[in-house]
Amino acid sequence: MQKLDFICFMVLSRCSREVIVVCDKKDNAEKDNTLGNLKLENAKLMLDSAKLDYDRQWSRKAKLDSKANVTLTISGVYASFFTFLYDLSNIFNKNKFTKSEVFVISTYFLFIVIALLFFICGVAVLLYIIKANKYMVPNTSEIYEENMMTVPTSILYKAYVNQIIKSVHYNNSLLDKLFMLYNRSLTCIVISIIMAVLGFCIRINCL
Repeated sequence: MQKLDFICFMVLSRCSREVIVVCDKKDNAEKDNTLGNLKLENAKLMLDSAKLDYDRQWSRKAKLDSKANVTLTISGVYASFFTFLYDLSNIFNKNKFTKSEVFVISTYFLFIVIALLFFICGVAVLLYIIKANKYMVPNTSEIYEENMMTVPTSILYKAYVNQIIKSVHYNNSLLDKLFMLYNRSLTCIVISIIMAVLGFCIRINCL
């Protein structure tokens, strides 16, 4: 009887240990599943945020291109004004000039030359801004080359987010530089217009 009781006790102990092991495995599996879902949700959130930054930078580029094109169009209209400024036929129809006339003509030439130089600089910078610059895009080929298609989705998201962040950082730095150049080109064109207006005033009042 005592031997039977001992055998029953051993069997029950073994069963208890197996139940505990099964429960532990189940708990670990649930923890792993919860952690995996959390990583996936975080990866999706990071990807959505990165996409917003990526879209925002292209909006900045479109805005810059629009400003540059409008300014260049206005500059083309303003350039036609130079045809009048450089029409010197009625200025040099005299054979002799007084000293005061020579001074006025020299001042007039100075203004229109300065206006032309600033105008050329401003337009050259605008054309540089408009031309196709090397913007960076996410390099998905690197993801394919690294055999990322067999890894968990959260890791794949992370790899793609890294590519987006890299391109956004590069493009924003480039756009900051181009916006600074646009402001300088606008300054050059404004100075050119001021010089041209002053030259025009000298011409119609003194020549």
